[in-house]
Amino acid sequence: VGYNASGKSTLIKLLLRLYEPQYGVIQSNGTDIAEYALHPYRDCFGVVFQDFKLYEMSLAENVAMGELTQSQTSRVEDALSTVRLFSETGEKVHLSRYVGREFNENGYLLSGGERQKVALARILYSSRACIVLDEPSAALDPESEYYFNKLISEKLSDKTVIIISHRLSTTRMMDKVLMMDSGSIIE
Repeated sequence: VGYNASGKSTLIKLLLRLYEPQYGVIQSNGTDIAEYALHPYRDCFGVVFQDFKLYEMSLAENVAMGELTQSQTSRVEDALSTVRLFSETGEKVHLSRYVGREFNENGYLLSGGERQKVALARILYSSRACIVLDEPSAALDPESEYYFNKLISEKLSDKTVIIISHRLSTTRMMDKVLMMDSGSIIE
């Protein structure tokens, strides 16, 4: 947690090796992360940044981030069901329907909260060992945020989860909370 520009997102980008440290090292299990092969290292992480993107392709492809086999479709359905996409409206989820209307006039026009739920479904679908969520509940209403916090406790309990947040309510269930200011951990 920390104020705007305190270094929270930069710390995560360093951890993911999107930036290289100007000094010092970041270690994982006692090994400098720069010693790991880049792509296998990054494949350990499932990440949703604040500025995540959804693409003009099917809802299922947006969750899986590519074309699907039939066996993967049920995993996509499970992920979208878990994040309760359209639970408020009762609309049925159509996996083949496009997101957006640039290429398909019947595509979904998703609200900010619905878009965030699709991004969270990506994380559940991906099955990565370490999950990084940058302001994951920013577009969620209070009820959806409560459910999201519960989801993390129950569905991701076997994973390392790193959450960047301004909301202390999101950090209540975390094992450790780090407060940042001016690029340093102050508490």
